[in-house]
Amino acid sequence: NAPTSSESPDDYNMTVPTTSTKPTKPLNSPYVPGWKMDLSDAEWAYYRQTVWHLLLDYSIHSLGIFLSKRYLPTPISKYAFIAIGFLVQIHMSSFQCILVLYSFAVLVIFSTWITGGLKWTPWIMCIGFIAKATQIVPFSSGTHIFYREFNIYLYGSIKILNFALFFAENWKKIENSRVLLTESLLYFSYLPYSMTLIVRFEDFREQFHKWEQNREICVNSLKKAIWFGIRLAFWFGFMDFLLHFVHVQALFNSPDSLVNSLNVYEVCAIAYVAGQMFHVKYVVIFGVPAFFAALDGFRPPPPPICISRVSLYSRMWRHFDNGLYEFLKHQVYIPVMRKPLPLVLSILRGLGALCAVFGVVLAWHGTRRHYIFWVTLSATELIVERIGWQIWKTRKVQEIRKMIGENGCRRIMATFMLLTVTPGIFGVFFFLGQEGVGETISMNVVVQGFLDVLSFNITAFPLSAGFAFLHILTLEKMLWTTVLLMVYLVCCQVPLFGIMSSESADPLYWLRAIMASNRGSLMELGISPIVTSGMIMQLLSGIKMLEVGDSPKERALFNTSQKLFGIIITVGQALVY
Repeated sequence: NAPTSSESPDDYNMTVPTTSTKPTKPLNSPYVPGWKMDLSDAEWAYYRQTVWHLLLDYSIHSLGIFLSKRYLPTPISKYAFIAIGFLVQIHMSSFQCILVLYSFAVLVIFSTWITGGLKWTPWIMCIGFIAKATQIVPFSSGTHIFYREFNIYLYGSIKILNFALFFAENWKKIENSRVLLTESLLYFSYLPYSMTLIVRFEDFREQFHKWEQNREICVNSLKKAIWFGIRLAFWFGFMDFLLHFVHVQALFNSPDSLVNSLNVYEVCAIAYVAGQMFHVKYVVIFGVPAFFAALDGFRPPPPPICISRVSLYSRMWRHFDNGLYEFLKHQVYIPVMRKPLPLVLSILRGLGALCAVFGVVLAWHGTRRHYIFWVTLSATELIVERIGWQIWKTRKVQEIRKMIGENGCRRIMATFMLLTVTPGIFGVFFFLGQEGVGETISMNVVVQGFLDVLSFNITAFPLSAGFAFLHILTLEKMLWTTVLLMVYLVCCQVPLFGIMSSESADPLYWLRAIMASNRGSLMELGISPIVTSGMIMQLLSGIKMLEVGDSPKERALFNTSQKLFGIIITVGQALVY
């Protein structure tokens, strides 16, 4: 009962929720009878039921390699490391799973050697394994063990590919094949890197050598790992608790006809919350093996970044699944882009490298329509981002930047970032939803919204797609600007208690004239020092009396100086009064 090559664990044996009032299987709470719990995300449903088994196996593995390192001599501790890893992998999945996987590993490495280190050999074999092996390899009965075996097959094939590519590039330089064999067994047997985390063979070997040399326990690293584990436990409990009250996954995984019946704001709210829950889910799923790797003294990939704080979706690809990014960068992109070429050929090669990278992603996730749309929009965003970066580097743009200043330049950049945020966000909608959900959201929000704006169909009651489209792009910014302006004008007129008005000379009249403020108002003594310090620091930066770079450190120093200057102005104005 394995899924087809175009399916993922999320699609296996999944019950689709309906709009009926009768609770469907994914909405039955395992905690409180009669309560509903959204378990329509099959991956989370499988994970939460198998997490205790995973924790037991990871704990046994970490304890075993710690004791072997502590009490056994170095040569023997390596073999104990290997034996413990493979035995716990068998307990996590099954003997037949591990036997099939590493028999395939022997076949791939032998084929790579026979073909003279040709890199196409492991690529074709491992990508074919990822795409087709679930139709032919054996799986144990039971959905929980199937979930674990599926991931061990999938991530194990990536480990095999990583080692085979290293072997293909270095097989002629190998001086001691026994050492390489031992290192490969160490790599294949290390449990936290056997599922959900991708770590290249070169990186693991470097981490293992440092781990082997460090015989003492680092207290600071241990504290960080324990704190990370506490946070993971909190987010796991939070996610499970939230699913009793927020059922957006059931809506987002419903047929597109249900999504089509919702208005634009309801759809956007559901999609946003579904994205946030997707992030929390993978913080936990990636975090559990990363916690045990950090506890062992290794350096696992960092946790996923929050998807709501991303404006350039290249950062999403770099930092959401950092292990996958490092794999694609070093094994696909850099080898393709290594040799210098003329400009036109270099551009064509860059597009080819982008297609190769996303081809691997499609082989990983499947080639269903909504995944193809997701990959296409992501590639489009990266191309737009690259074009923008090339324009940014031109001399004319840098001259304009000097003329309008850093703040003005940042405002213009923020506006143009709609060109990168929009395809990135809607690509995620395609990725998270079922077939047809992403198309429905895109048609209702973007296409219909744009057409309504062109036809001036912009009404709030009844709500039109054009109104929501403008709201998303501009109206929200205009609303907050208007609110802040009203607060500013009110503060300019509110007098402070204890400040007596007088007819004496006003040394700061010029400043009040600029800011439309009365003397002794809340604006002058409460907000004015902040605004004044900002104006003066920007002036000094504009006339080049202060040199401020673009690095985060220099911007932080500039902002800190601006705040300190505001405190000085506050003290000065208090002395004047």
